[in-house]
Amino acid sequence: MIIKYSPDKKINLSLKDKRISKEIYQSEIGKIVQYGEKKNNPKTTVVIVAYNEGDDLIRNLEYWEEQTNQDFEIILVDNGLDNKTVEKIRNFDVLYIKAKNNLGCCGGRNVGAVYASSDILVFGDADGYNPVDYIESVLLVMENEKIIAVRGKVLPIDKELQKEFMPTHYDLGNKQIASLINAEGNSAWRAKDYIGVGGFEDSLAGGEGLVLQYRMVEFYEYDRDVFVYDPSVILFHDYHQSDEKLEYKTRQNTIVQRQLQLRYPFLKSLTAYYSEKRSGSVVVNGKFTKQKIITRIQDETESEYEGIMKEKKKQRYEKGKEEMVMDDSVFTVVIPCYNLGTLLPKAIGSVFAQTLDNVEIIVVDDASPDQETQDILNDVERHVTVIRLRENGGVSVARNEGVKLAKSEYVVCLDADDTLESTYLEKVKNIFDAEESVGIVSCGVKTFGAMNSCYTPVDRISIKDALINSPVHTASCFRKTLHDNGGGYDKNLRGYEDWDHWLRIMKQGCDVRVISENLFNYYVRPGSKVETSNKNAFELVSRIIENHRDIYEKHFDYVIAKKHEQIARGIRNVGKTRKITIKKLGVDNVQLHGLSDIPRLITKAKKKFF
Repeated sequence: MIIKYSPDKKINLSLKDKRISKEIYQSEIGKIVQYGEKKNNPKTTVVIVAYNEGDDLIRNLEYWEEQTNQDFEIILVDNGLDNKTVEKIRNFDVLYIKAKNNLGCCGGRNVGAVYASSDILVFGDADGYNPVDYIESVLLVMENEKIIAVRGKVLPIDKELQKEFMPTHYDLGNKQIASLINAEGNSAWRAKDYIGVGGFEDSLAGGEGLVLQYRMVEFYEYDRDVFVYDPSVILFHDYHQSDEKLEYKTRQNTIVQRQLQLRYPFLKSLTAYYSEKRSGSVVVNGKFTKQKIITRIQDETESEYEGIMKEKKKQRYEKGKEEMVMDDSVFTVVIPCYNLGTLLPKAIGSVFAQTLDNVEIIVVDDASPDQETQDILNDVERHVTVIRLRENGGVSVARNEGVKLAKSEYVVCLDADDTLESTYLEKVKNIFDAEESVGIVSCGVKTFGAMNSCYTPVDRISIKDALINSPVHTASCFRKTLHDNGGGYDKNLRGYEDWDHWLRIMKQGCDVRVISENLFNYYVRPGSKVETSNKNAFELVSRIIENHRDIYEKHFDYVIAKKHEQIARGIRNVGKTRKITIKKLGVDNVQLHGLSDIPRLITKAKKKFF
């Protein structure tokens, strides 16, 4: 089996609950034979996975015999070697494991890991080789007990190929830095940590080190700096040997990277962290003669993706709601609509364009008197479920009615004049699936219309901070059970209703996660509800405080301290001599001339509410 990816086939990846053991792989192994001398209690295990490498593999094994430090064992996993090569292997000191079928590089490495008898795993590359001081270099780095994994520098065997193309991550400079472990064939891991979190993803043939780091950081709370690059750990290896291999690897890597961004929503922030660490230390290679080939293949692959998504969107429209299997839907999008018919098709279209399959759409008409809106609703009713309210009840009532009929576990309320980026729902669902404690998932916001800006809330928001301001935007996603348990949206709030709704959900003890990408497009219209809400902030905030008096009283000191900080920051920004009126605490007619006036404001606020 050679793992191949295509844009229309999703990679199946596990998230948190992944395990590897001898028992799991037992049925995959044909035979296990110890050739030559068996090392007792070695410090290091070298795992080599081979598939049709032939003479390159024999050269690799010969270099391991030349190591200055011989305190290591070799485990060779045979994914499909010819008989001639297998005969030659008998001359080396190796634990030979024959797979019944090709397990792929990652599956083979996992097999080697569970049969290792040392504390440090070294993953070698069968068609490359290492300098004689390689094991010494690895052990020297791992003397620092804080380091969990190290990846090294990759240098070309054929220097002429380096002129054609060499990946920028092969050589990160001449000093040790925190790094992605994205040169897996030249990496070393602490065995207990590697095995403890489930090893590499068996289905991958690229990006497996990055995914393993992601799981360690996101789910097992490993510090990001325990993963390092060290230039003394060197592998000699050619990225490609022919134009065909270069094109194949470019296409595969383009697909894998796009798929990983979907499956692992916080991957971007993880890679950004290490990009900052390597800033200024990257070796800049010369002009590559094959760069045009790389760019062409990347562009063609991306175009295939876009074409597939456009076709999916078209098919979803053509199927209509009667042919869609809504009982199996995993996500419901509720779209309240009041006199915004001309904008509604764009909002619906952004849902049909989602990479996540089988999404239920419920449009709730809040008794729109506009005839054009009614005509458009009649048209879209062939494709989505439309609920018509007899009288206008406001957005909270409309949302509650839509959520009540939702068949899915996860829900997002999308206003009729807003849109979602195509990957939003899939990334959100992956977070919900991976972390049962999460009740709300949000993302960055891009506003357009009367105001153009971008904003990303902080990740992992606490209930205390949610008391100060609405923690996430209106199109954030939530578990339906938490919505039902919290009583839904407050129908008496005509503004800030989403803030109140998030507090109702968060009070149940769930976590909030925020994707750093701007995946929600928020339309700001002149005279919109946002402006009205801000004008009526005093009444609206008062209602929210009354709804959640228990938690406001519990965290009163924190709320006041935070408001004190905001006010002080505002005064410093406008200057101490300028008068400003503060309404955010729900206190009118108090003017501040300087920091000394803040205690008077706080006292008045406390008397008013508590």
